[in-house]
Amino acid sequence: MSGVDPSMVHFFYKSSVVKSQVRVTDIARKSNGTPRTVTTLSVNLLHSRFGVDNFNILEGPSNGFEMIHFFEESLQAVDHVGNPVLANGDVIVISTAAFTTEPVFVENQLRLMLRNCAVELIFKPPYSPEFNSCEFF
Repeated sequence: MSGVDPSMVHFFYKSSVVKSQVRVTDIARKSNGTPRTVTTLSVNLLHSRFGVDNFNILEGPSNGFEMIHFFEESLQAVDHVGNPVLANGDVIVISTAAFTTEPVFVENQLRLMLRNCAVELIFKPPYSPEFNSCEFF
């Protein structure tokens, strides 16, 4: 990583958010005692030192197919001045946690898709604050 131009590095995060308008103590049960349904939103985020490059928000949990679709969109997306979000020679740093529940073929498909566009995929070590841009705020 030390030899990579920082302007060519992007970070990918996958996260889930619980969407609810009730108090935390009310989440488990409705007033009639039946379980309350809670909507989960999944957020896929690609950002660089220039800010947010691409994101999407999904109703429900994300899966490997949604992740591949997100990167397909990211490879076609352009920034505010018309430059591609992901270009030849770019590097995507991704957490291994993004693949813990995904089948192996999802990682292989993603690597192949990115390699065909000359974009490199690098996995972060399990805990690596030097690659976690949130640690710098």
